[in-house]
Amino acid sequence: MKQLFCLSALLLSFGAFYVNAQDQVPISPRQEVPSKETFLEPSEQTQNMVSLDLARMFGYFNISYTRAITPLFSLSAQVEAPTNLLTGLIAQESGLGIRVEGRFNPMQKYFKGLYIAPVLGINSLVYRPGSIITTAIGTNDFSATTTWFVAGAVVNYQFVPVNFNFEPIFPGIPGILFGVGGGLEVNNVNSSFSGTLPAGFTIPNVTPPGLATFLLPRIRATIGYAW
Repeated sequence: MKQLFCLSALLLSFGAFYVNAQDQVPISPRQEVPSKETFLEPSEQTQNMVSLDLARMFGYFNISYTRAITPLFSLSAQVEAPTNLLTGLIAQESGLGIRVEGRFNPMQKYFKGLYIAPVLGINSLVYRPGSIITTAIGTNDFSATTTWFVAGAVVNYQFVPVNFNFEPIFPGIPGILFGVGGGLEVNNVNSSFSGTLPAGFTIPNVTPPGLATFLLPRIRATIGYAW
């Protein structure tokens, strides 16, 4: 009986010590794991975006800044300058252009999802002889100036890039957005030309000089960062 009493007292003492030790162990707060929605849904604080139109880089270096006024409507301004990738051998372009868009997002998700945008723009460009004309053909010299007025509309879809498991490809930088789309633009071009071009050579939309109006398609492939 005495041994049983001692064993019971020992067990009670150990239990009291264990409970007291557990009370002294700090309980770490639960770590929240970000859900996919954390990355896929821009918050109300995501109201600024800087982006590049990669498709337009074939003709113009460009960068644009977009500001979300409301979840439904954003304003965007783009500055661009010629790359000379397409016509540089015949004519070297220089100058600047500005384009302004008012973007309407029917999904009301700020920068994410579909948007429809009217576009207004102006480009002022100067053309001088390219390498083919100055070296391979001769000393033909010319100078041309053009002023482009643009009005049109584009439809674009912007999204967070994800892998095949629908997980963000860049989880550490959730502000990255890709975009694809296109549209049509009415171009009103006023050009002047002096000098001579070699026989058989023309500069698209510049020669012959004068006033011209035409439609051009617009393909858009963008990458942007929103914050």
